[in-house]
Amino acid sequence: MAERLVRLRILQDKYQRKADDYMRDYQIDGQASQLRTAERNDFMAQAMADAITCNEYHVALCEVEHRVSNIPTDDPEACVEAVRWLQEQVSEREYLR
Repeated sequence: MAERLVRLRILQDKYQRKADDYMRDYQIDGQASQLRTAERNDFMAQAMADAITCNEYHVALCEVEHRVSNIPTDDPEACVEAVRWLQEQVSEREYLR
């Protein structure tokens, strides 16, 4: 999983560098093809960033699912603790709302 994130970050950086380079070239030369290429690479960089964010959300939601599915129903203290943890997660993480 971590290796995938590293690869996504490398790709994001690569596409962002290309987008920046083509945008700089477009500003110098004014060629429309350079602008289109800069936009395509910027779009790809954003797609990589979105994939990284989705992975982070997935990991967090899996943790919530695991904690909720393992709430002990026979231990009131542990149940209260689990509910408090879940409330903290929901208040801290916008995507859980």
